[in-house]
Amino acid sequence: MGKHLRSLEQLIQQLQSKNLIHTDVTTLLCSRFDGSVMDILHNEMRNQTRKPAGRRYSEQLKQFAVMLFYYSPRAYRYCRTIFALPGISTIRSWLTSIDCSPGFPMDVIQVYSQLDDNLLNCSLVLDAMSIRKNRFYDVHSGSELGFIDYGGAVVEDPDRLASEALVFLLVPFRRSMKFPIAYFLCEKTPSQVQAELIRTALTLTAASGIRVRNVTCDGCSTNIATLHLLGCSLDPRDPKVTFRHPSFDYDVYATLDICHMLKLARHALASMENLVTSAGQPIFWGYIRSLGNLQQLLGLKFANKLSS
Repeated sequence: MGKHLRSLEQLIQQLQSKNLIHTDVTTLLCSRFDGSVMDILHNEMRNQTRKPAGRRYSEQLKQFAVMLFYYSPRAYRYCRTIFALPGISTIRSWLTSIDCSPGFPMDVIQVYSQLDDNLLNCSLVLDAMSIRKNRFYDVHSGSELGFIDYGGAVVEDPDRLASEALVFLLVPFRRSMKFPIAYFLCEKTPSQVQAELIRTALTLTAASGIRVRNVTCDGCSTNIATLHLLGCSLDPRDPKVTFRHPSFDYDVYATLDICHMLKLARHALASMENLVTSAGQPIFWGYIRSLGNLQQLLGLKFANKLSS
């Protein structure tokens, strides 16, 4: 019995030795495969006999490996048992070379624009998260960090430490996914600056073919003022919940985060004790307090998530 064939190349070489085919490996593969499949086969031919540390990968294969790993790490680990693909630590080292300084990293937006067409209709979500004021020295850039930074834009007081991180996310309508596309170090961002950052985000995403249909934020006063500057009106007597996209010919909807608005309503009721609806009906915080006291007395809770 002959020796086992361990690769496609060995099979083709044996067929050539028996004069069953009269073409080389590359010509045969190119006549049958193309695109990503051809890149994987070329990668197998180059790296099959090399040790992992000596393998070299094309740019197309690198993009394929990164995309497959972040779609499904489990599927990628399985594919590595069959093909000579880069290790997970190698993929992470490739991604650490991306510039992650405050601003709009175009590399991230370009990667998002290359995803499935169903993901290109999405919502832009922005929120500010509190961070600890701190200044530290970055050995890689040779500079001090921790100050207010709007992606290289000039600020009034460049020596003031940042207390918030303003983050922009893209959320596809048809998938439960979130893609951060920008962040800025700030301290109570003015509404004029925030409105201009939103316009910039819409313009940059539109240049990559991404259609942002909605902007979502919480209901703090800065965000309300920002939406007014964009062209919205949240007056219940004459509401206008859309504004014009700066690049595409359609209106963008503005939505206030429902969970945050419910929290604001709860805090308002707790601080003011009594409210009156538009129909003249009273709302008393005392009823909720009495229910909480009753639950504490009985040692039971009525599935209403009230706590002391």
